[in-house]
Amino acid sequence: MPGLLEYASYVFFFSAAGLGVFFEFSDYKKFIERSHEYKNVPSPILPSLCWLVQGFLWMAIFLVGSSYFYLPESWSDAYATWPFWYRVFFFHVSMTFKRFFYYGPFSITTGAIIASGFGYNGKGKENKEKWDKVIQIYVFEIELGKSPNEMLRFWNH
Repeated sequence: MPGLLEYASYVFFFSAAGLGVFFEFSDYKKFIERSHEYKNVPSPILPSLCWLVQGFLWMAIFLVGSSYFYLPESWSDAYATWPFWYRVFFFHVSMTFKRFFYYGPFSITTGAIIASGFGYNGKGKENKEKWDKVIQIYVFEIELGKSPNEMLRFWNH
């Protein structure tokens, strides 16, 4: 059983406390003690910046797209006068842009976790570093998912 200080540091780990990405306590303890795969963590600057840029890209897509497909318009009086096919299209597209509102902060949180070094997952094939230990969201897998079950599997991974 972890002590009170260990448990509190796990619960309030700064990089994950805001949006609540899940990770095992045993992984967190290895990270804090710098043991196992965390003994020699390489520089996380480039992978974390890639996630930061990706987060800003999702937020930019949300801002631009939602200015054309503004979701609150779906419960206006004018919405009821539109043809049915356009209402379905409008709602689907506006909800897609609304998801991008969440992709941005989740990607930035993943970048923060990687920047701390906690996202390091050792070396993979071809001796390349993997930074996928704690990933908040896989956007392309969610958007291209074939079922709700598959989509949920890649959210808060």
